[in-house]
Amino acid sequence: MDAQLENSQQPSSAGATGLAQCTELVRQLRGQAGDRQVEGARIGLQHNLGLGGACVVSLYERQH
Repeated sequence: MDAQLENSQQPSSAGATGLAQCTELVRQLRGQAGDRQVEGARIGLQHNLGLGGACVVSLYERQH
């Protein structure tokens, strides 16, 4: 995950954080993550807590 996203603690960035996580997982599963690439990535799990107790959990799977 990129350092800017990891260091982003602003409440207003919660939606953008979720989108950035989604983008990173898709890139990983497509093999397009460059230096951050996890070799053989098949499944990705995203967990994000938002304001007001909102919680999103998403599971991504690479199609063969």
